[in-house]
Amino acid sequence: MSAAAIRRILHASSAAVLLLAYFGSLGLMRYALAWGAVIALLLDFLRLSRPAFGGYLARLMPMFRQSE
Repeated sequence: MSAAAIRRILHASSAAVLLLAYFGSLGLMRYALAWGAVIALLLDFLRLSRPAFGGYLARLMPMFRQSE
């Protein structure tokens, strides 16, 4: 799968979180957004602070640009 396709899927899935508010509840949406933010911050911290993990993540999900 190409990097552009992975970025598109990520953006579409983040927009799909809004469906939780419609089909579930605002509380469920807040919970999902909070955990998503925690996971994203943790992955980004590890990616930037540990080059080996950053390389592994880049191979696993080639969606990051070199400048990021």
